[in-house]
Amino acid sequence: MPVNSKVFYKYLGHVPYADSLRIQEELHNSLLNGKKGIDGCILMLSHEPVITFGKYSSEENLLVNEKILDDNGIKLYRSSRGGDITCHEPGQLVVYPVINLKNMRIGVKAYVQMLEKTICSFLSEFGISGSTVTGRPGVWVGDRKIASIGINISRHVTTHGVAININNNLETFGYVNPCGYPEIGMTSVFNESGEYFDMERAAKVFIEYFTEIFSVDSCEHPYFSADTGGLDWKISAA
Repeated sequence: MPVNSKVFYKYLGHVPYADSLRIQEELHNSLLNGKKGIDGCILMLSHEPVITFGKYSSEENLLVNEKILDDNGIKLYRSSRGGDITCHEPGQLVVYPVINLKNMRIGVKAYVQMLEKTICSFLSEFGISGSTVTGRPGVWVGDRKIASIGINISRHVTTHGVAININNNLETFGYVNPCGYPEIGMTSVFNESGEYFDMERAAKVFIEYFTEIFSVDSCEHPYFSADTGGLDWKISAA
């Protein structure tokens, strides 16, 4: 991959899931049409309790009806990412890399493996040993899953990404067969370490390892504003 690959990043705190889809789409389009020399942007954030289906999800992996979800304030979405059903909760670090794999000379398989390596390195910062399982994207601690990966690639540009359980209580996962496997148990950084970690600090640690493993130059996105339309991102303006 080119040594001069450059990506922006931004930690956004809480962002509603529906808004994150729109932001990713805008970033995707901006990246395809923006100025050359910028290969992507890494969004780091958290969501309200939601359950999402991937493109190939089975409805059978949702263990309750939608009324129960509504009664518990949990929204259900069908997304364009790969993978099966998963959950997002407050206290979970969600990372959406919107990057041009062609420009960065990264294949799809290598991209997933590099995400897994980034997560394992991230976990080591908190004294946790993560591992991978062939054929099951994501990262595990023993037989418990701590991070999930589900991506979409269109015209060489990625959307969706990674969800790492940091301080979330994992309750939402009780409504699903995580990733389509009823035998999977979930865990978190808090459960494994017994310590609560600041989410912004976690985001900084993640981008440090992402920058190292993907061999890119990274800097915080300088053009960010909130308006009545939501979040305005312009890669081309940077």
